[in-house]
Amino acid sequence: MSGTVLESTMDLYDNARSYFIERVIQNGFPGGFNGSFPFKAVRNLDVMSYTRLNTSTYALPDDYPFERSKNEDFETLSGASDHEIHLIENALPDSTKVAEGSGATIVDIGCGYGGIARLLKMRYPKAEVIGIEFQPLVRDLAKKLTAATTELGGDVGAVELWEAGTPDDVSDAHDFLKRRADNSVDTFVSFLAILHIPDKEGLFREIFRVLKPGGRLIIEDLVMHGSATELERNAISKRQAETKLEKLKRVVCFEEELTLESYKNYLLTAGFCNASDSQPMVVSASPVWKKFTRDRTVAFSKFCGDTKLEELGIHTEGTLASALENSGIYHVNTDWPKDKDGKRASGTSASTELGGTEGKTFTYLNPAISTDAFQEPRASILKSYLQSQSTFCEEVSQIFNEDDCCGGVWVFAQKTVEGNPKAKKAKQ
Repeated sequence: MSGTVLESTMDLYDNARSYFIERVIQNGFPGGFNGSFPFKAVRNLDVMSYTRLNTSTYALPDDYPFERSKNEDFETLSGASDHEIHLIENALPDSTKVAEGSGATIVDIGCGYGGIARLLKMRYPKAEVIGIEFQPLVRDLAKKLTAATTELGGDVGAVELWEAGTPDDVSDAHDFLKRRADNSVDTFVSFLAILHIPDKEGLFREIFRVLKPGGRLIIEDLVMHGSATELERNAISKRQAETKLEKLKRVVCFEEELTLESYKNYLLTAGFCNASDSQPMVVSASPVWKKFTRDRTVAFSKFCGDTKLEELGIHTEGTLASALENSGIYHVNTDWPKDKDGKRASGTSASTELGGTEGKTFTYLNPAISTDAFQEPRASILKSYLQSQSTFCEEVSQIFNEDDCCGGVWVFAQKTVEGNPKAKKAKQ
């Protein structure tokens, strides 16, 4: 993506979340990123994940598209939720699962910090697993977490974090797809990422081309409740001038209009059909996610400096305060012009050097593209982290519930074995 797109979507992963993850590892685990820890110890570092649904708390709908699967040994090893187990077990057909994914290629579009990609590699150790993450800082953390995951043997390349050029470059899904041969990928998965990618018709057309016949597509994403025109007409409340569309774009960064119906149309136009013999290809996740977002907001509001990391599902000693008080490896050096008294000169601009610790990270982004990318305080980020994430959780809950302008979607689709879009009609 261009620098302009990157700049406008830099808060997809709020920097506070990246700094949180980086500091918890550096301060809470022996050896930091140079050490080793089991996957389940850090499974909950990204506390925003919608995949972490257990049916003991959240009842899945009757039309839930994925076959409900059991893998108790893998669940114990990984700490995955039963919903994640369903997703992982449905990623490949049984014939490929038996061989631990041998010869298969799985691509995670918008892999974030790489949690699902690492789960896939742990479940299918002989498969090639590729993660596409366009934000360099997030991709860098995904590499470090992969290298430190005990079950992956300390191999940073166990999951390939694809890059279009250098580690500083934005890596675009469209660019990746253009470089792939026809019929070269077994499965694409994507979680809360497609909504941020422009030209969805072209995206799904290219995914269809690159998938092997019978290849699967698993998506979990956000959708709008209503068209962009309808949401633009409706203000959040009489007291607020912000429209529902403006709030959606601000809070969750929709790239363009995306509804449940348009999701179906994009997939059908590309040629996809049902991967399930009995369930629809596109299913609303909204009823489940309404409750999840409310519960998440309540839980996050109770976090404080004294909250033990174990209470967050991060299996190490210490509290939020102790994990977040020391400076991390990412930093910014800002040089303000001084006046004759040695004070910051008024009306002047600073020169900013964005960087990190040699051997641990890379110089992040060109300041000409995004001068605000690395405004990390050198002291504790506890207050800023709790404030920013509490606000985020609350506003996401609002757009799902009170504002009723956002919802969720699950997709379980496949490319027909014959490669003929009309070979198997999608059940809707």
